[in-house]
Amino acid sequence: RVHGGIRTFSMNNLVVSIDLGTSKSAVASNQVFSNQLGSSIDVIVFPGHREQAGRKMDTAILIDGATHSPISFGYNAKQDFLNDLNENAMYFERFKMNLAKLRRSDEALAITDAKGRQCELIDVLTAAFQYLSDAVVRQIDVWGVDRNSGQTRERPSKTAIFWVITYPVVWPPAAQIVMLKACIRAGLIDSDVSQNIRFI
Repeated sequence: RVHGGIRTFSMNNLVVSIDLGTSKSAVASNQVFSNQLGSSIDVIVFPGHREQAGRKMDTAILIDGATHSPISFGYNAKQDFLNDLNENAMYFERFKMNLAKLRRSDEALAITDAKGRQCELIDVLTAAFQYLSDAVVRQIDVWGVDRNSGQTRERPSKTAIFWVITYPVVWPPAAQIVMLKACIRAGLIDSDVSQNIRFI
């Protein structure tokens, strides 16, 4: 059950949940068959991440200082930052909590990186959703054969996936709208009226 009612799935829908947490983040997927979730949930393992075998990562991101595109996430982001592999890169930790400060969805909120430089919060959120969703699509491509059906999986487009995004219900409505905008910019969905996303 999700906000907005019970989702009716078509055959072979892919459901992906992104938990972009305050301190830790995780991603999981499940295949839907005849409106029933599959028997196993695939927790995405991110190669190179050490935290809990890569299943749960620090909510930390390194982004390009010019384009704001994601470079690395979690443990890798912290190591890349400490090794100063890209002097123009911007490193952020625990950035999601800044959403609680929003009172209007059109409010421009700048946050500060580890070196004291500023970036719009929505740009950091967009980079995080882009990194995590890209990782999901790559992993599905690697799996090749669906574990539930035995059928070969084709690489899905992001907009064909049903996304479930965790969201603290005590936060102001403006925060959810900004997260929705970030998901659109990251390519998860194509519009703010998409039926392929729910916040829970």
